[in-house]
Amino acid sequence: AMDREIVLGITTTNPSKIIGNVKKQKSKIEFWTKEEFEKAIQSYDNSIYNRYTLDSIRLAFEFFMQDILKNSKSLENQPIEGELLPLLRKKGIPKEIINLVRLIIKGLISYQNENVKHSQTFTDLEVEFVIEQTSILMKLFAKIEKIENES
Repeated sequence: AMDREIVLGITTTNPSKIIGNVKKQKSKIEFWTKEEFEKAIQSYDNSIYNRYTLDSIRLAFEFFMQDILKNSKSLENQPIEGELLPLLRKKGIPKEIINLVRLIIKGLISYQNENVKHSQTFTDLEVEFVIEQTSILMKLFAKIEKIENES
């Protein structure tokens, strides 16, 4: 389609030829970094309850989700309902646990956006709660993956 614009003199190059075709196969993404999680936990263990600690745990969780779902989407744009929850169902996780996972993830995203990203109003108790809830989810997903890899 851009070739016509070249002929008409509207442009001199076709950007789609520079970029190339869209890949038909998902590429493997290695986003999960244990280091981000360890930074958050280290801050937490040292009783450092600040924005950095919350940002580190959120980033670790975001990278972890990208690794599980094999994509590069932000935490807010992860296909929780469309991919994560069906994946948990497929792995035999009871619907009550799946509902808890849904609520915790949605709550963590909302909390981070409302109280950390935009207003930076949080208490030490809240930081501890967010880290613990995020860690529980990550541990659950890691154990599910480990069980599946062993079978």
